[in-house]
Amino acid sequence: MADRALFKKGDVVLYELTKGSNEYAKASIVSVHLDDDPPYYTIKYTAFEPDTTACCTQAPTKPKAARSSLSGSGAVVDNVVDNVVEEQQSNPKPVLKPVRHEKQTIQARLKPVPES
Repeated sequence: MADRALFKKGDVVLYELTKGSNEYAKASIVSVHLDDDPPYYTIKYTAFEPDTTACCTQAPTKPKAARSSLSGSGAVVDNVVDNVVEEQQSNPKPVLKPVRHEKQTIQARLKPVPES
C-alpha cells in the first residue's frame, strides 16, 4: 500500500498554492495518509500574504513642508507634496508577511523539488 504514495514523511516538495495557478511554495510532508486512493498528505509551508494590520494600510500623512518659491518667480512648490501624497494613496504597496500553514492536500497538488 505504501507504494502508492509518491512522497514520504519529511520530504520537501513544491505545493501548488491555487489549482492551476502555477504558483508554488516549498512545503514539508508532515504525514502520509493511505486511507484514501490516491493518498493525501499533511504538509507545512510558509506563504507570504497581505498584512491587514500593517501600518502602511493607513493613509499617509502629508509631511510639513515650507512654502517657498523657485528663484523668485512666485511658483509655489507646495503642490509637489500634495501630488506625492495623492500618488501614495492611489497606489498603495501591499505589505506581505510570512504566514505558516499546516493543511491536508492531495498528491496532484505536490511535485518534487527540482535538483539544482
